[in-house]
Amino acid sequence: MTSLTLYLSGAASVVLLALCVALFLRGPLRSLLAELCETERRAGFWVAFWIVAVVLTTTFGVLSPLPPAGSALWKEAPELRTFLATLRAGLFGIMAVLGAMGIVLLIGIQAYEDRRRRVAAWASTSPASPHSPSRPTT
Repeated sequence: MTSLTLYLSGAASVVLLALCVALFLRGPLRSLLAELCETERRAGFWVAFWIVAVVLTTTFGVLSPLPPAGSALWKEAPELRTFLATLRAGLFGIMAVLGAMGIVLLIGIQAYEDRRRRVAAWASTSPASPHSPSRPTT
């Protein structure tokens, strides 16, 4: 087995393991998030977001430590260094965008929930309108 085959087999095994863990936890995480997020759609989004983040972060982590410059791997596939550097840079960019999107969504969801609570509080304390079914008609 060549050094390249070993390196790629190890990287693929770890990413596959991360995917298996993410898929194994998908159901329990979805149930928990459905309760926390109050809607199934939100929970579904965050579960998908989490799975993508786990797989991308693991892939980035696997590709971060490159073998030393004089190793047999580079002699077998000299263009691999450029490919791996490009792949890592792309993965980092995707993870940065996902992280920023997550932060923006969390801020937006918090603002939405605060607004919803204020409206609900206002509606419960305001007097009944003349057209309200709870107000007796004369």
